[in-house]
Amino acid sequence: MFRTITTVFCLAGVACGDGAPVSVMVPLVGDHCDIDKAQATVTGPGMSQVGPVNLNITDFAGIVGEIKDVPLGNGRKVAVVAFAEHDLVVYEGAGFVNVLAETTPAPLALILHRNWANCPAEDDEDDEDDEDD
Repeated sequence: MFRTITTVFCLAGVACGDGAPVSVMVPLVGDHCDIDKAQATVTGPGMSQVGPVNLNITDFAGIVGEIKDVPLGNGRKVAVVAFAEHDLVVYEGAGFVNVLAETTPAPLALILHRNWANCPAEDDEDDEDDEDD
């Protein structure tokens, strides 16, 4: 079973050359896996993979960063992976966005799913879930 940790908002920005930046912000509300690092990649039709690009982990904003020079086009898949100690994947998710040469950002919402094998529930998490019943 997958659980939702948070939503990611990616914005395709103003075109620069043949590509545009994609900004990533992942609030870490409810993170129980002690994320050490996160990376993002972008793939899509007619382009080479961009990334993995290392993203920053902050106490106040969560996972943040920018993927530069994403080729313009439709159906760009933005994938985000968060790692705990020893490079264990603890959250991952992906979504699609159109990267266009416009000043209006193209929003993308995606869900990061927890990898329960690499980040099992702790006793206090089980208690929190029981309170909702």
